[in-house]
Amino acid sequence: MSPLPLVRHMIYYGQLKLDGISCFFGEGNERIVQSEVKVTDQYGNEIPRATIRYIPSNTRERPPTTVEEFLKRIATRVGGTSDQVNKSILISGVDPSRKLTEIETSELAIVYVSTLFLGDVKLAIVGDLLSKVDDPLKIFVMKQIHKILRKIGRDSLVFMSSFKYVGFCDKVFVGANGEVMEESDGNKEFYHPYSKVLMDSVMDTGRRGERARVRCPVVFSEVGCAFHDSCELSKTDRKLRRKCILEKPKTFRVGENRVKCWYFEGK
Repeated sequence: MSPLPLVRHMIYYGQLKLDGISCFFGEGNERIVQSEVKVTDQYGNEIPRATIRYIPSNTRERPPTTVEEFLKRIATRVGGTSDQVNKSILISGVDPSRKLTEIETSELAIVYVSTLFLGDVKLAIVGDLLSKVDDPLKIFVMKQIHKILRKIGRDSLVFMSSFKYVGFCDKVFVGANGEVMEESDGNKEFYHPYSKVLMDSVMDTGRRGERARVRCPVVFSEVGCAFHDSCELSKTDRKLRRKCILEKPKTFRVGENRVKCWYFEGK
């Protein structure tokens, strides 16, 4: 059976327009966007908060209930049906009789995301669950999240910290603390210096198919370009650096992307 047609929405935090599985890469975005988001349909009508499902990245608090009991409780809360509960169990692949306190973090992440099948969901917002999962299992969890989001057939916003999984995204936002620095409509080429840092933070370790994250120290500013303190481009050009420090960058078209960076002015 083919997936449901995607339902388009607009998230009003910096005018972010979602398209299929949209991913937001960078630091501090989940906390800001999740708390300040306003969602409307394509006609400007605000979507009820009850139909916006947020799956937080917090996996520490686990109710001492079984997977099935947990899903039934969520279904009761959001108006879900027993058929939807059974579908969530089937898709998650986790033994419904096991307690949430007993399963692996990777399994818990999948159970959390499978709750998107419960009730009437217009928009799915998924926290950075991958950051809580052990590296060998990240790709498996990402594939399961991707499969679930495709099956529910709704637009979604997924927060991620590693560019390693950018291939699963239909649209990409890069930024920090809710401020978008680059936007890409499915194109996997990126140009903003912060995007480059995130891309470079995923490097080969020598074994085929195996990678490790390298955390680069990044300082963000509330004045001018948020990235100017850590930007190598501005450090080599005094005039450019002054502008980056004093003025919020405008948006420039670079390739197929929209980039907020003074370096590309006039290019």
